[in-house]
Amino acid sequence: MNDKVYKMNPWVKTARNIYKRCNQTSSFKYKYYGAKGIKNLISIPELKSLWFRDRACLMKNPTIDRIDPDGNYELSNCRYIEMEENVARKRKR
Repeated sequence: MNDKVYKMNPWVKTARNIYKRCNQTSSFKYKYYGAKGIKNLISIPELKSLWFRDRACLMKNPTIDRIDPDGNYELSNCRYIEMEENVARKRKR
């Protein structure tokens, strides 16, 4: 996919990154996600609904967050938050 598609549909880029983390053993981040049993159970239409629900388009640097860090990527466990907040949450753990 090209940058134009991602710019018009940023949740698609999120979906691609989640897929890599959870499914591609060659991904640098796989060891933190897929290797620990975290699964990608969220669809692109669900990510799109989260994008609009959480008003990610108004955020400076939106990023996907799992509310329960040990849980899977699924609609009930995901939200978009600012990158800065997501990084701060990781430091607390």
